[in-house]
Amino acid sequence: MPPEIFLPLSIICAGTVFVRYLRIRRIAAGIGWVLLILALGGFGSGLAESFTWSGFVFLFVAAAGLMIVVQEAIVRRRVRRNRQQNQRVNLNHRS
Repeated sequence: MPPEIFLPLSIICAGTVFVRYLRIRRIAAGIGWVLLILALGGFGSGLAESFTWSGFVFLFVAAAGLMIVVQEAIVRRRVRRNRQQNQRVNLNHRS
């Protein structure tokens, strides 16, 4: 695949992913995935080699996106677990 196609393709994919996560109200995960996809597009298109520190910039963007996705997954798991515990407590009090 020619390198010129990576950046436009990653922009299209990032928009699609963000709209999907926006519909299910998981905006933080959508932003994280968009950052990861755009960083991949920057590396794949050669944009990360365009100036001296750009490789570090795209690496930072990818790391930030990954941290956002992981943090959102952890928070979502905790909220789900707390919700299940609260439902169990409510069921025990009704008995």
